[in-house]
Amino acid sequence: MELVEVTGEAEAARLGMTGSPTILLDGVDPFAGAGAVPSVSCRIYRGSDGAAAGAPSVQDLTAVLSAAGLPARQIFGALLDDD
Repeated sequence: MELVEVTGEAEAARLGMTGSPTILLDGVDPFAGAGAVPSVSCRIYRGSDGAAAGAPSVQDLTAVLSAAGLPARQIFGALLDDD
């Protein structure tokens, strides 16, 4: 896992950032909507229930990590036990 501070539009375009926060898995944004453009603006995530939030839910993150073959349970641990 790596935290990267993006400070300008050119860097956002180069990295594939479509708002903050952006989560990339091997350079791919699993939450990007069709036609999303690079930006250093704030980002809204929609949960599976349609609710808006400033970041993806633990459940949505778990789903994309699992789909990518990454160990979601090791990353989130006890948070997943509350389900």
